[in-house]
Amino acid sequence: MKHIVTDMGGVIIDLYWIEFVQRIDGKNYELDELIQMWHKGKSTHEYDTGKQKDFDEFISQFLIEFNVKIPHNEMKKYFMNVAGAPKDGFFEIFEEFKSKGYVLSVFSNTNPAHANFLNEKYDLFRLFDNKFLSYETGYVKPKKQAYKYVIKKLNAKPSDIYFFDDASINVKAAISVGLNAFRVTSPQEIYSIMGKM
Repeated sequence: MKHIVTDMGGVIIDLYWIEFVQRIDGKNYELDELIQMWHKGKSTHEYDTGKQKDFDEFISQFLIEFNVKIPHNEMKKYFMNVAGAPKDGFFEIFEEFKSKGYVLSVFSNTNPAHANFLNEKYDLFRLFDNKFLSYETGYVKPKKQAYKYVIKKLNAKPSDIYFFDDASINVKAAISVGLNAFRVTSPQEIYSIMGKM
């Protein structure tokens, strides 16, 4: 049985992390650099791993920790605007994967605010057989434990898992545990790669 495991932001939905950080920090970051910085923060790490469950409390902690001089409610709006719409072709392509018998999983570093928004507005998760969301699992990429958790839950050989992510740091970590891993930024790229398998 073949498994398609995809990241969420930057792959199947539009994501605006870099724009968000530029807005509050004024600096430009590469995606991999931003990922490492995000998970070094106590408030951000706790929110993405489910240790902090309250959105308002997270925003308050974030503003203090990163010394951001933005009003609380304005910051909430900025944060929610990070999660964009599903990318063109996502539903159609993943419906085709499903019809071909692939087991579909989403594997994302995310938080309850964004996940609930995407589910309520777009029914984003309806095609997935499994959800591995960091705030529910307690594990974040690129930590190896996150990938090992997915392999165990899927009860699959790593060689039967095809993993897709927009961050090279996450792809490298996936390869290190034996997954077939590819850096992509669209559902169409996943479709092209899987068509060659």
